[in-house]
Formats: sequence, C-alpha cells, structure tokens
Amino acid sequence: MSLINERNRMQELAGIIISESITPEERLEHSVGFILKADDSAKSELLSLEIPEEPNGNSMTKLPEGKMHTTLTSIKSFKPFKQEFKEFVLPEELKIPNAVLGKGKFVYRDEQGKVTYVIPLLNQGEFKNFVDKAYKSLNLENPEPDRFFHITLANNEGGNPFKSIGNVTKSDFE
Repeated sequence: MSLINERNRMQELAGIIISESITPEERLEHSVGFILKADDSAKSELLSLEIPEEPNGNSMTKLPEGKMHTTLTSIKSFKPFKQEFKEFVLPEELKIPNAVLGKGKFVYRDEQGKVTYVIPLLNQGEFKNFVDKAYKSLNLENPEPDRFFHITLANNEGGNPFKSIGNVTKSDFE
C-alpha cells in the first residue's frame, strides 16, 4: 500500500474529511475515449466492496484502483471527435455529477467468454445531461445518447480494463 493511500486510510479512520486529490478537470480524460476517473469518495466505496463468487466459477480480478472509471463515450464513438476535444476545457458552469452507486452484477458476453462485474450508476440522467452539455459546449452532438453509465469493478481478464465488457446496457440489469 502506498504512503498516500495509507495516510488517506488513517485520516478516514480518524474522521478527517479527505479532499479530492485531483481536480475535476484532471478526472476527465479525452485522449482515446471520453472517460471520468472515479473520485476519491467513489473509489473508497468501490474498494470496500466485496466481489461475490462468480456463479460459473470464473476467476475475477479487480481493476487497479487508478483504472476505476466511467466511460462517458466509448473509444469507437469518440474517435471522430478526438481532434475537437484536444483542447477541451471543462466549462466553469458544467459540474461533474457525483456517482451514485447501485448494486453490482455480473455481465456476460457468451460469444467472447467475457465476464465483468459492474456497478451501475443510479443517476443516469445526471451523467447523460453532463455528457450532452460537454459535447454541446463544442457545438457537437453526443454520439451515444443511450449509453448506460457504470463502473467496472472486476473482470475475468486479469483486471485489464481494456478487456472488460464495455457495451453494458440497461437490459443487463433487468
């Protein structure tokens, strides 16, 4: 465990409020895809979650702490907008919503043999509104208006975030 993480853990145990270690702008990545890194509070909650045993016996590996994120726009859909986002600065009036975490679930894609344990975001509308406004600030349309926002916690691909199931939908939770 790093000294920073240990310090944060000790402060949390002592009841000291931990301020977010990176700015909201630093949480947004827009190089390959459009993603939002989990904030410290969500990370703390996610790290405390126990992943249940996968019913089919797949070995699940948690994603590294620094890779916990919500994909706002997939790599494929973001590609045509990469240049426009190159100099993107979060408009001052646009606030990043806080993740409201739901109950985790295993998601399967049989054709690929992939299994991913995901946590849905309960405030889907806030995230959709945020993404819509981010694109609109550049005079663009959100290419994935029906995206289901979630955070991947673990997968059966050694915890490699690029090998997680990315096309999680609302129907995966019905």
